[in-house]
Amino acid sequence: MLGFFSNYPLCLFGTVLSGKVTSPVPKLQEGYGIGDDEFSLAYDGCRRLIWYNARNEAQSRQSWHPGDVLGCLLDLNKPEVIFYINGAPLSPCTRIFNTAR
Repeated sequence: MLGFFSNYPLCLFGTVLSGKVTSPVPKLQEGYGIGDDEFSLAYDGCRRLIWYNARNEAQSRQSWHPGDVLGCLLDLNKPEVIFYINGAPLSPCTRIFNTAR
């Protein structure tokens, strides 16, 4: 596998999105952030949604909690991005590779 994996312990207050970007993030404003354009992908563990290009995809896992660990795998061979909560994978994301070439 050619790619990248990272883990983040979560200490949560309110709605938090975590993800990856493929280009510099424009100046962020209220209501606009990671997952809202074609160059970023985000997981919203409070609402259980994966965001890409301002569209979301529901996930069946329960909401995350303080102390949970968020993982993110970028697999360039498949190509796909998979978010993990406490080691359990969410649905693979492939849409970002259609525009981020």
